[in-house]
Amino acid sequence: METTVLILQTFHRFVSEGEGRPERKERFAQGQTVKVSEEDAADWIAKGLAREA
Repeated sequence: METTVLILQTFHRFVSEGEGRPERKERFAQGQTVKVSEEDAADWIAKGLAREA
């Protein structure tokens, strides 16, 4: 299930595209609203990177 969060601090993460393919950088800018998994949302909120929108 997904939830919407508001990004409080700009940050990035690396996302695997699949076996044999290089990782890509996914960037989240301050003030951006994004839909992410509940696990990612909980992690980001705990780290102070985002809050529920």
